[in-house]
Amino acid sequence: MSSYKYNRRESLKALALAAGSFTLSACTHGNLPPSNSISEPDIQNDWNAVRDLFNLDRQKLHFASFVLPSHPAPVRREIERLQKQFDSDPMASKEHFSVFIEKMHNSTATYLKTDFKNIAFTDSTTMGLGLLYNGIKLYPGKEILVSDHDFYSTIESLRLRANNTGALVRKYELYKSIKHVSEDEILTNIRKNIKPQTRVLAATWVQSDTGLKIPVKGIGEIVADVNRNRDSKDRLLYCIDGVHGLGVEEMTPAEIGCDFFAAGTHKAIFGPRGTGILWAKDSKWPSADIEATIPSFFGTNYFGQAMSPGGMHTFDYRWVVYEAFDLHLKLAKIESKKNPLSSHPDEAGSP
Repeated sequence: MSSYKYNRRESLKALALAAGSFTLSACTHGNLPPSNSISEPDIQNDWNAVRDLFNLDRQKLHFASFVLPSHPAPVRREIERLQKQFDSDPMASKEHFSVFIEKMHNSTATYLKTDFKNIAFTDSTTMGLGLLYNGIKLYPGKEILVSDHDFYSTIESLRLRANNTGALVRKYELYKSIKHVSEDEILTNIRKNIKPQTRVLAATWVQSDTGLKIPVKGIGEIVADVNRNRDSKDRLLYCIDGVHGLGVEEMTPAEIGCDFFAAGTHKAIFGPRGTGILWAKDSKWPSADIEATIPSFFGTNYFGQAMSPGGMHTFDYRWVVYEAFDLHLKLAKIESKKNPLSSHPDEAGSP
């Protein structure tokens, strides 16, 4: 079996797929400065034009987009446009709140092939994981299962949950050696560690310590198999830190088969720094599986509303996440036009 080594050089080629177009409703921007969207011909026939969207120092080789990206031109320009408006007339900017929320909903939902009601907006992967693991409902005798290779934010969120509530968190060995790791080993270890009392399975799609990409869809199949014999109130919840897969791998959270998916959008998505999403398989609210931690300013009619933290944010950054998703959708369409028969390797493909 091949090991799941993460190839960052292929990341731009794997910008996630668009599932058809999603029409944005016509909205006026009032007295906002005019938008300067990139024209598609700039990036349609020349890969260098895509590189030119980023103000990166060409004298350096940049391998740290897994930490923070350079803002691409459409993101950068929209941030600057909003900042000018906020500085000149802050309260007028508030009038455009619903316009940008709609844009965020449309572009993100189109990219993820989901309903916007399933998506909450956060400030980072860590915020999403904290909200997720603090909010999941656990019953007496139930446990959370996490591997010895999951990221700090997952481990720490679960440690805090255990300290504050007495919840049982059990750690297991995901694999013996990174040199010899295989899909079979990972799936076998996960399957044998799921117990009747296991309520939550935490996973990290692409691990920061090794760059290992785990077989998330195969894990989803194991979870689905386990849940066939469980009551709905006891079903196993599959939760993913997906930040290093989002924007690189084309599988959506629904295709993976997880219940919750947390990710920052300021890495391979090239979104504004300090933005993120938390996705749920079920948008119904109140939820039998999770409750909110931070009061929402948007309402509690569905998951996306209830789990989006309220308060004042850097709206000149947060609202612009739609431009990053729109850029990915444009690039995916261009790639599809160039090679309509092309297919991406599945998760069992070569490293």
